[in-house]
Amino acid sequence: MKKVTYLIGAGASANALPVVNGLTERFKLFCSHYQEYLRNIGNGSSQDSENRVQLIRNIEEHYTVDTYAKKLYLQNKHLHTNSEYNLLINHLSAFFIYEQLKKNLDDPCNSFLKSINARHNQGIFGAFSKDHEDSIRQKMKNDKRLLDLMVKDLDYRYDSFFASVLTHNEKEEIVMPSEISIVSWNYDSQFEKAYMNFTGASYDQSLDALNFVGLKDGETLKEGQSAFIKLNGTAGFYNKGSSFGDLFDYSKHHVNKETFSIFKEILSSPRSRHENSLRFAWLKTDAAEYAIESAQKVLSESDIIVVVGYSFPYFNREVDRKIFEFVNLPFMDRRITKDSLQKVYIQAPKDNIDSIIKRFESIKPGRLVEGFSETDQFLIPNEM
Repeated sequence: MKKVTYLIGAGASANALPVVNGLTERFKLFCSHYQEYLRNIGNGSSQDSENRVQLIRNIEEHYTVDTYAKKLYLQNKHLHTNSEYNLLINHLSAFFIYEQLKKNLDDPCNSFLKSINARHNQGIFGAFSKDHEDSIRQKMKNDKRLLDLMVKDLDYRYDSFFASVLTHNEKEEIVMPSEISIVSWNYDSQFEKAYMNFTGASYDQSLDALNFVGLKDGETLKEGQSAFIKLNGTAGFYNKGSSFGDLFDYSKHHVNKETFSIFKEILSSPRSRHENSLRFAWLKTDAAEYAIESAQKVLSESDIIVVVGYSFPYFNREVDRKIFEFVNLPFMDRRITKDSLQKVYIQAPKDNIDSIIKRFESIKPGRLVEGFSETDQFLIPNEM
């Protein structure tokens, strides 16, 4: 089987998690839900609440949350003293954990979410004019759409992908084929969650089985195996000196009082026993640099690269050029040589694919790529 590497962007998780356009709206709802929890337990200072309100305003003033984070870093690169940066990434990590945990609407802790559902189910309009009625119906439709998205903790395409590619080793263990690797710009945990669903492994066991790098200093990619590389780390927390599964083990955690109490320790307390594992590639930490070097190696050794849900934004161009530096693709005039036998597929919605291919030319000018516009499943190339 040919060696295939998937390069993953935010669009790959769009059926469960917000992309750029919807992130702020969902982030506000998370903050509101968390604030309601604090009110219900009679806790949370007014300053803490004001900081959160200001954080939302600041996010709204920037094109993406990543650009806001980069701005804060440029203003003060000493992160241990950069309170605004830490406020942002701690809330961002808590938000992504919240989005990917299962939510039981019958849990009293989730009355905030249940109220969204209640507004949708009222359906009493008799006293209103037609225009007012249509307005209310649209509002409830939007509420229901938002609720449906918020209770989805996993994009179904990850499950489908693993169902297609996972196999058994000689010990009858479920494993990734050594010829398939993942490089991800995402800091969500969708791949990990889907793998845990199939194998029953814990989060830490999944990281080991997937040959994972990108979370912490000192990681080493094991040769001869499938690789899973995260360029931005993972949005989440872990105990200092402990395993990552403390909050990442999604099979054991739900959105409930226990989870919110951990969020409270992290978001509303001056000290926390948790470390944040979200580490942007542009921070150039040892972990980030090793992840980039590993991605460069894996991509250079691949026969086929499948780009899913990634638009090659200018923001990431320096890293993209580095990880594609040794990828040899045929030129657009289709001259094939011994040194240009690799192939790139770009999978994206039909309306976006031409512009994404054009942006890819800034990474590998004049090279031939193929577009694929069906997005109901992750592309499995015919060469596999």
